Amino acid sequence: MRRATDCTRAPPIEAAGVLVVDSPPLGEGSRLEHATLVGLVTAIIVERPTCLSCIASKAGVTNLATLRVLERMQKLVRLARARGERCRACGSTVDPVYSIEGPDPPR
Repeated sequence: MRRATDCTRAPPIEAAGVLVVDSPPLGEGSRLEHATLVGLVTAIIVERPTCLSCIASKAGVTNLATLRVLERMQKLVRLARARGERCRACGSTVDPVYSIEGPDPPR
């Protein structure tokens, strides 16, 4: 089932001095590949709130692999997951949109 919007049309992002464009698929085997994928996903969602399909497309992995990485990332950073919010990369509201929450305000 194809979506009305195409996440592969979203412009490449530049985050933390790294340009992400059509990266090759990363396997899930080695720790180095996993660390690279975590860094890549972090760079994608730090730039702007992004839907699951766009994150997976830009990282060059499946939606399932992306979800696994996001689950692991939740142990390190606070992720926000919003349904019905517009993806800042493709404009779709179909998939959940992920972003990194800022620090708590001082008490």
